[in-house]
Amino acid sequence: MPPTLAVSDHNEPSFGQRLVGAVLDLASLTVIALLVGVLGLPERVTYLILLVVSWLYYAVVPISRGQTIGKRMVGTRLVVADMEESFPSLYVTTVRWVALFGPLWMSRIIEIDDIYIALYTLAVVLPILYGPHHLGLHDRITRTIVVVAPDQR
Repeated sequence: MPPTLAVSDHNEPSFGQRLVGAVLDLASLTVIALLVGVLGLPERVTYLILLVVSWLYYAVVPISRGQTIGKRMVGTRLVVADMEESFPSLYVTTVRWVALFGPLWMSRIIEIDDIYIALYTLAVVLPILYGPHHLGLHDRITRTIVVVAPDQR
């Protein structure tokens, strides 16, 4: 059952905003990954650095304004579903990050076939295609929602 939402319809971002925001976020992290890769560090050190950077980006950055670089560029922000003006806590954003990326990061520690990672990712992300509010599984688990930022209405 989806979370009860206190968000009015005019605050709902389009699927396109969610998609472009996600692509911009992944592009930002890809640039960082390329820069870290150029350093020539041992694979385990590189993995650990990228794990921490990913967590910082998706869990720490959104707690102050509810926005990553991608969300800011497309005019959206992350809020607690039942309290439209409340940004999620570090605990909530960390759980959201684990729900979205956990198996991907775990696949570097334990052997998980790529097909299972792909299926899991699809199960988490595909619900974003459908309204209302384009909630992914990671949004439902953490009772968060992506809305149009007030200054973007």
